[in-house]
Amino acid sequence: TLKDARRISSPIVFFCGGNDPWVDLTDVQEVVNNARDAEIVVIEEAKHEIRENASASKKAFREVVARVVKEAWGLDTLPKEVRSPDRKAMFAQNRIERERLRQSTRVDHTEDQFWSEYLGRYVLLEHVKDYSEYIDLVCDLAGGDLAEKVVLDAGCGNGMLGARLLSRAARGGQEMRPVYVGLDLTRSGLRDSMRRHSEIERGWLRAELSNGLRAADFAYSQVDFDQLGEATGDWSKLRFADETFDVVFCSLVLSYLKRPEVLVSEFRRILKAGGVCIVSSMKPHCDVSIIYKNFVETRETEEDVQSARNLLSGVGQIKQKEDLGFYTFYSGEELARLMKEAGFRDPQVYQSFGGQAVVVRALA
Repeated sequence: TLKDARRISSPIVFFCGGNDPWVDLTDVQEVVNNARDAEIVVIEEAKHEIRENASASKKAFREVVARVVKEAWGLDTLPKEVRSPDRKAMFAQNRIERERLRQSTRVDHTEDQFWSEYLGRYVLLEHVKDYSEYIDLVCDLAGGDLAEKVVLDAGCGNGMLGARLLSRAARGGQEMRPVYVGLDLTRSGLRDSMRRHSEIERGWLRAELSNGLRAADFAYSQVDFDQLGEATGDWSKLRFADETFDVVFCSLVLSYLKRPEVLVSEFRRILKAGGVCIVSSMKPHCDVSIIYKNFVETRETEEDVQSARNLLSGVGQIKQKEDLGFYTFYSGEELARLMKEAGFRDPQVYQSFGGQAVVVRALA
């Protein structure tokens, strides 16, 4: 890089995030010092992914435009005013271009295949502190006491959220256990869920034999949520009666659906009056670099680090599909609006998972 910098005669501007965990500003400064005409612009509030922070992103792009205009027009100083396009028109055009890109992109795998492979890497998150804090928050928002409650885990994946919920109920010492229903797209995820939850159930059964407590009831089913709302198909609606559940969880799932509003409306239908619904999404253009860095700095084995790299690679594929228009990550405001439009009340927004996920709790 130093060698290249010495050879470049054109002006160079380095835009750096002030909170970027990957980039050492002293390294950038060394490159600048070896270039003929270079400067650094530090966007203080930015991390590695500039679009993760809306205000930082806006500042960065205005700075880029100002410097391009300065060089293109031969100005001595940066222009004082940089105009932005109409926000509404820009968003409308963005939707058009994302849909055009999605239609023209060839995908060589099904969603079932994609998520089956990804869930194999996802198990690493059991050992990630930021993810554990996220799971604890989701469980806390359910209200703590799940005794005798009927609980739906929509998109249960490999069962980590369900295992945390059930472990908490096991430690609570209540005489009655919850009824747990797990739904997921992948058979591999459901198999992992059943295995995890069976281990907890065996502990309950031992307790039942010793003191007469009743163990939890479990049910699992494979579901493609994108079939909901279609005129044909076995899953045009969720196969539950109105007001079946006390609590519904939908952890990091809605972003990957074509019509998430259909599933959220079904949650409203199957929840009892006063029931709790908790949904979450990674936020738009999320930056997982801090989460990855926090994890690898505490690990000692190369196997752990390699597993983290594999997971990060999987996350990169998800973010690529976000850019291609296949997936949509939601802000807290957008997720709360989705809940309100489905008939939920009093949505409350939280941030977790290293500040990269939004969680919304609402009442039926």
